[in-house]
Amino acid sequence: MGPRALVLGAAFSADRGLAPITQVMKEVASKCQETCQMGILDQDRVLYVAREDSPQPIRLISWVGTRLPANATAVGKALLSGLTNEEAGGLPRLTEQTITDVETLLAQLEAVRRGELAMEREESTDQLACWAAPLRRKGTVFAALSISVPLFRCREEKIELVRRSLLTAQAEIEKLAETRNFGLSEN
Repeated sequence: MGPRALVLGAAFSADRGLAPITQVMKEVASKCQETCQMGILDQDRVLYVAREDSPQPIRLISWVGTRLPANATAVGKALLSGLTNEEAGGLPRLTEQTITDVETLLAQLEAVRRGELAMEREESTDQLACWAAPLRRKGTVFAALSISVPLFRCREEKIELVRRSLLTAQAEIEKLAETRNFGLSEN
């Protein structure tokens, strides 16, 4: 793991723990009935550090410790939004839908910087859409939180529930980050 991953791991030591964040993630997964994940940026890849599974029989299958190209995931785009355009990295293709055009990716990152959620549709996995929110402490993105939804459940009501839930969770986790003094701003 890179130094940022190690710093984050140290920040989640026993006394400051990941438990309050995983509780927020459990609430999101339960409310949305979809998988909720948290990832950090490790060079040009997302490293997934926490996951709460959907109770649905058809859902995203993923594992903590998985690494995916940042440009191909909503979590990655949320994380990349905390970098300058020059730092954004490469554009490997995972599916036919993966964004590999620099200008398109930069436009999406700018939208996230303005407060929109990051989004991808079948860019990392066929038949799956994902939305993500960057998590900031003192203005620095230290992680991102996502909700993944199979396309057949992507109705407007579900999408709105996902958006509201992510924004609420973002605010709760950022407050936890501030009060528990964790994040990557110390590196």
